[in-house]
Amino acid sequence: MSPPAPTSPTPPHYAELDCLSNFSFLKGASHPEELVTRATELGYDALALADECSLAGIVRAWVEARSRHFKLIIGSRFQLAAGTSCPAARTEDTAYTDNTGDDPHIIVLARNLNGYGNLSEFITLGRMSSPKGTYVASFDLLRHPPNDHAHLQGLPDCLVIFRPRHGIGPKALWTQMESLRSLFAGRLWLGLALHRRDDDAQHRATLELASQMYSVPLVAIGGVEMHTRARQPLHDTLAAIRLKTPIHD
Repeated sequence: MSPPAPTSPTPPHYAELDCLSNFSFLKGASHPEELVTRATELGYDALALADECSLAGIVRAWVEARSRHFKLIIGSRFQLAAGTSCPAARTEDTAYTDNTGDDPHIIVLARNLNGYGNLSEFITLGRMSSPKGTYVASFDLLRHPPNDHAHLQGLPDCLVIFRPRHGIGPKALWTQMESLRSLFAGRLWLGLALHRRDDDAQHRATLELASQMYSVPLVAIGGVEMHTRARQPLHDTLAAIRLKTPIHD
C-alpha cells in the first residue's frame, strides 16, 4: 500500500488588524478591494481596513467583502498628541509608519453599529477642528470632548490597538501605557509589528514586558500598506513624495 499523500498544514487563524489603502494619501499603494481580495486568497479570517482619520475606503472594501462572504472590520487610525492642554493638529505630510517621535498611534475598530457611529463622529470632530488636510487627535480630546460630543469620551463600543513607534524607549512606553489603559480599560491591545529590522528582538521584548506589566494583551499586526510586492515601486514613490526626498535615499 502506498503511503498517503502529504497534506498541506492548516494555516493558523489570522486576521489582519492594521491595514491602510490608497485612501490614506501618499501612504497606501493598493485599492481597498485589492486588499480584501488578497486577504481572502491568503486565507485570512478577517481584515480591518483602518485608514488614517478616514472611513473613505470602507464602502469599496465592504462591497468586495460581501461578494466574497468575507469578514470586514471597520476601523481608522490616529496619531495622538500627548499634550494635555491643547490638541495639536496633525498634518498629512507626517508619515504614520515613518514617525520618529514618540506620540502614540492607535487603531480604533468599531465593535458594532454604535461604535461605528462614535468612530465616524470622532473623525468628523477631528477634521472640523483643524485646517483642511489635517486633523486633531489627542488624549485631551478623547478624555474631555466638547459638551455636545460628550458621548464620545473614550470612544464607547470601539476596540483600540496601540502601536508604539518601533524602538520606543521603555520610559516613554510606560507613560503611554498608563494613559491608554486608563482611557480604554478592558478594550486595549498592544500591537506588535515585526518587519525584519535589526532591533526587532529588543522591540518585541520591550512590548512583551509592557504587556505583562499592564495586563494588556499583545496582538500581531502587519502594518499593511499594499496587497502585493509588485506595488513596492509605487509605494516607494509615494513615500518619497510624502517625505520630500529622492527615492534612492
